[in-house]
Amino acid sequence: MTYVNNVIAKPHNLTDKQHATRLANAERVIEKGARRNAAYKDAMRLRNAIATFEAIRPAEAELITASGLGWDRTVKERRTFRGFHGDRLEARVTRAKPPKFIVTVESNTLPGTFTTLSTARAAVATALAAWRTQPKPLS
Repeated sequence: MTYVNNVIAKPHNLTDKQHATRLANAERVIEKGARRNAAYKDAMRLRNAIATFEAIRPAEAELITASGLGWDRTVKERRTFRGFHGDRLEARVTRAKPPKFIVTVESNTLPGTFTTLSTARAAVATALAAWRTQPKPLS
């Protein structure tokens, strides 16, 4: 599929909205399963490529510090705000509908929604503090 190869080769050419749309479409195909689904492999490749691209920390000038993390700056049309601790992606705040923000911390979605970006970022800080103080299982 040429379309998927183009997106994987140049993910920086897409806007945040296009990333979200393509990721949602890939997730929908993946949910249907691999059985008799020709698009399954391409959807998996696309999802992994977008996730890898989004996990790359931007330059320091493109981040602001809030609630203990480096966050993507607020710009027009941005729907997803990533929170980094060092080079590690730790949280994501997604604008679903104004005024509704959904928070994901360490790949877990927090219950409920938040009405402002600042309250969503504060919830991330609280969740990360709780997560860091939990005893970790020994491997």
